[in-house]
Amino acid sequence: MAVYLLDFGKLTINNAQVIIEINEGVHLDIEKARQLWAAIRDNVGDSPFVYISHRVNSYSVDPMAYQHIREAINLVGFVFITKPSNARTVEVEKLFIKDFMTYTCSNLEQALGWSQQQLQAIA
Repeated sequence: MAVYLLDFGKLTINNAQVIIEINEGVHLDIEKARQLWAAIRDNVGDSPFVYISHRVNSYSVDPMAYQHIREAINLVGFVFITKPSNARTVEVEKLFIKDFMTYTCSNLEQALGWSQQQLQAIA
């Protein structure tokens, strides 16, 4: 397992499961998204992976930041871990990643279970 502390959050890479926790109050813009995806590429290469957005903090996302996701041809799925009160925000974000399988849940255990199922399905 590799853990990276970025200026704007924490990136944890555990085999093919990539978990990101963005810091409180951050605005995830295109430049931060580039840094994030570069770190992911450097670690997973061309191997299939699942991106897990662990939304423990409140932050905003520039919709243009999602453009880098479309370039990730080895992305198997995208998980949102969020509170029910943020469900509407997640539904809007899903509009920008509609080309990928998505899953919304309330805890990390559920996210890891779903991502493992998706990864096993393509193995």
